[in-house]
Amino acid sequence: MIQLTATNHIIELVTSSTSAIDWSTAYVDITTTATTPDSSQGTVSSATTTTIVSAPAASTTRVIKTITINNRGTADQTITIKKDIAGTEYVIFKSLVRFSESLQFLDTKGWVRLDASGEEISAMADRELKMQPRMVQYYKTGTTPETTEYWYCFAKDGVFPGV
Repeated sequence: MIQLTATNHIIELVTSSTSAIDWSTAYVDITTTATTPDSSQGTVSSATTTTIVSAPAASTTRVIKTITINNRGTADQTITIKKDIAGTEYVIFKSLVRFSESLQFLDTKGWVRLDASGEEISAMADRELKMQPRMVQYYKTGTTPETTEYWYCFAKDGVFPGV
């Protein structure tokens, strides 16, 4: 859950390139007498810092329900989400969002990356792409006496394959 509890708390989106980014947020303002839902949205097409959730009014807590960021440009983009408290910035989340992918925060789940079809991309899937296991075969040829009339295990020698 992300909460803004003072009039100098805001949420910022930092983009790293000119690739077009659409963003949308949904939040609830809570006071002692009312609960009021609201939202904001926009587009960013430059490497800049953009306020995506403004500060709440006095005596109000703003609870962020969702943040959705869609890279609709043609290049990969590093996205950083920061909480700005009176000019001091704290990084909440940072991720590479490839073109046509999305980044989503849900107050019930946290941060997820989505591919172009809306399927969740797991961190494990990213690691598997980078670290595909490969089978490596070692072959060693024997000398003439080793190849006639008896079997010889090369692996038994000092290292594998045997020396």
